[in-house]
Amino acid sequence: TSFTASSLNSGEKFLRFRDNHLPFQTTPILVGALSGRLGAAQSGVRGYRLATLLARSLASAIAGPVGLREVADGLEVVVGYQRALVLGSWGRSDFHQVLSVAWLVAGLGWGGALLELAVWGLRLVVAAVFAGAAWGKLADREAARQALREFGVPGGLVGAAWWVLPGIEVVVAAAVLPSATAVAASAAALLLLAGFSTAVAVQLRSGRHPSCGCFGADSRPISGWTLARNAGLGVLVAAALWGSTAHPGLPEALPADDAVGLAIAVTLAAVQARQMAEIRTLRRELHQQAARSPAEGLPVGTSAPDFDLPGLDEARTTLKDLLAAGRPVMLVFIHPECGPCQLLTPDLAHWQHSTDLTVIPVSSGDLEANLAWARQHRLDRMLVQDGHEVATGYRLRGTPTAVLIDRRGWIAAPPAGGAQSIRHLLAEHTRDLTHT
Repeated sequence: TSFTASSLNSGEKFLRFRDNHLPFQTTPILVGALSGRLGAAQSGVRGYRLATLLARSLASAIAGPVGLREVADGLEVVVGYQRALVLGSWGRSDFHQVLSVAWLVAGLGWGGALLELAVWGLRLVVAAVFAGAAWGKLADREAARQALREFGVPGGLVGAAWWVLPGIEVVVAAAVLPSATAVAASAAALLLLAGFSTAVAVQLRSGRHPSCGCFGADSRPISGWTLARNAGLGVLVAAALWGSTAHPGLPEALPADDAVGLAIAVTLAAVQARQMAEIRTLRRELHQQAARSPAEGLPVGTSAPDFDLPGLDEARTTLKDLLAAGRPVMLVFIHPECGPCQLLTPDLAHWQHSTDLTVIPVSSGDLEANLAWARQHRLDRMLVQDGHEVATGYRLRGTPTAVLIDRRGWIAAPPAGGAQSIRHLLAEHTRDLTHT
């Protein structure tokens, strides 16, 4: 109740702030932006701060004479209003989302200076794209050189081309920002995109699919998607070229808050896009490395090694004891300090009651600490190794890792590493094993 009252009070403050500081057309933009997807950023402090910064940049760019401090105050009360919508009794429907977008579009239609701001934003995006491409080539030297070779650049010229191409991209990225060179730089960017697209089309027509190497982190082979992406970038560059021709004097003609605020927003977006590309590349490399790694675990159909380990009641338990119940056994090797293991533990506790398997977590380290950890997470059964002797006997590395043993004491499936793989292993083999 107090939270809702506080939010309503913030709403009243917002109305006063709007009447005193913001032009009419800014109100629907602020309300629309903060009543839309930006409200979802409340789930985390980092996302909340990023959303607030982006919204501040938008508000600062539109509000014109309003200072950043006043804009921040206005956003604070608007966020209070939005939190009342999200957490209060009013709720949020799809209609509310559509209405928010409609308000945002309506607000954009009222802003007379927004076209000039859009031109500046397009040039910032072009600069970010070409700077990112140059950085990717310089940071991933081998991938860039290999891409040049695959595109047919003679071996003796690969080294020079590796320096020249990112150098041109850096010059374009820098020159597209000042008003004096924006038109020429935009035209050069269009020529670069056209030249690269032509080279891609020639390779595809010849049936070859060399690695792109466009942004360093992206080393996937070229395809029709590469041409479609270049076409989209070409549209952006063409719009920037037209805008720079029709609206000379940017960004110098814009207020400093407008120009700097939008530059910050575009820079944050570019950094985030770069990080996402690098994460995607790392995931792909991990999958490839895992595919090349020697197979872990004992072969399917071999006899599972026996063991003798203490449990929660400190009584010793062997594999034969676990198989005596006449059910398949899934040993899940974990460790209390393993983050993925902690996330998997609630599933282990649930599986011990809800499946036809005997699910036994096998930990390592201090017995008392492990027993306390098991009780804290409501595990009915758990065994503890002195070190890694049982895992070594099963040829397993890392945690969490699971091995499935059928009722006869044979290895029933390849080991599963990682929480998701363990869940898949249990779902795939539970019914089959109980009928063998």
